[in-house]
Amino acid sequence: MWQRLKRAWMKKRLQDPSYGFLFEEEPENEYVCFDLETTNLDPRMAQILSIGAVRIRDHRVLSSQKFYLEVRAEGNFDEEAIKVHRIRKTDAKKGHCVQDAVKQLVEFIGSRPIVGYYLEFDVAVVNRYLKDMIGIGLPNRQIEVSAQYYDWQTRGDIDRYVDLSFENIRKTLDLPALPAHNAVHDALMTALCFVKLKHQTMSAWRRGHEKQLN
Repeated sequence: MWQRLKRAWMKKRLQDPSYGFLFEEEPENEYVCFDLETTNLDPRMAQILSIGAVRIRDHRVLSSQKFYLEVRAEGNFDEEAIKVHRIRKTDAKKGHCVQDAVKQLVEFIGSRPIVGYYLEFDVAVVNRYLKDMIGIGLPNRQIEVSAQYYDWQTRGDIDRYVDLSFENIRKTLDLPALPAHNAVHDALMTALCFVKLKHQTMSAWRRGHEKQLN
């Protein structure tokens, strides 16, 4: 109920009707996983350096439907961030203007639910630009992979410690490693985690249901 009310409120505040597609019905069993590389880790100040995204349908990551853009950025760069993503200030002079990049990302997402790892940060950065463009942030349903993994690991035992680092999640799910801190690689890896966790959760539910029937 709250989510429906929030979406209705956001739709009324939408300033550009050409973005009305964000409020269309979700395509069945389709998702978009996206990731950003940014100048720092402060969502109030971070500038986007690159965007990677991939679509998911049913239990398949559609790697042929990848999205990747480099984005022009100026201002101060966090030195520690540069060590991670290896995008220097001189590199960031190339690429798309941020408004065009955000527009293309939103069109790629459509009305699909968004999947990510610590998604709150990425959405906050995108929304900072999007609100200036159309008056609202992303209204899409959001699915956090670390929360999905936590629920699967604890199975209701909230006192249990769970390592939520991405590397631990990947290893536990026995997934191959792609080069880290590349926006499109990170989006692909997160999408694979999401699909694997969906499968594991469904399998656990089926086992529990069969046990009850027996």
